Amino acid sequence: MKLDGGNIVTELELILTSAGIGAICASLVTTAGTLIGQRFEREGRKRELLLSKSVEIALDQRAMYERLSKDRKMEILMPPDLDSITEAYRELDRIFHTGDVFPETRARMDSERDQMLEQGPPSVYS
Repeated sequence: MKLDGGNIVTELELILTSAGIGAICASLVTTAGTLIGQRFEREGRKRELLLSKSVEIALDQRAMYERLSKDRKMEILMPPDLDSITEAYRELDRIFHTGDVFPETRARMDSERDQMLEQGPPSVYS
């Protein structure tokens, strides 16, 4: 290195520029890694929440069937818990992604609603 002022400044600029570019690249890589990690974490939390709510729905459904069976003094066939959980998870996932249930579920719900409307409200005296 010469003590000539022009070379010292040029070499110093080169070193500082290289350090700056290295810092920027490191920052970009770190940020990208953080964003990717956060995405995986959010997806995992979403799946965990869907599963948790699916279990709650299945247990509430079982409790409803048990109350109906007891109130009406008749045996009501209940789907296995795992089937209920799986169905609830599938429907919640569909609602989360599209905002609506599956077409076959919509048709079943409409049919059940129509049957209830035709039968009228249950009598409390029967």
